[in-house]
Amino acid sequence: MIAGLWAVFTVLAAGGQSLRNALQRELTKTLGTVGATHVRFLYGLPFGLLFLAVVIAVSGQPIPAITWRALAWTLSGALTQIIGTALLLLAMKE
Repeated sequence: MIAGLWAVFTVLAAGGQSLRNALQRELTKTLGTVGATHVRFLYGLPFGLLFLAVVIAVSGQPIPAITWRALAWTLSGALTQIIGTALLLLAMKE
């Protein structure tokens, strides 16, 4: 039973992604590509922070030390994700 849960979560995540992309496409019509991209990441930030808090609470581990190298990789990944989202919205606009 537990071994097959990954498949259930994968299907649910794919459905969620499709729904989010469709809703964002509608936002693009009123806010433009940059506005819709901002909405996606600003709306998601509290959920990310909540997830971090839950992981810390459940694991009992402290937040790892933030190094310049980790910060650079995080910033690089974040910017790449934001640019990728903007490009996805532009492609869906066509």
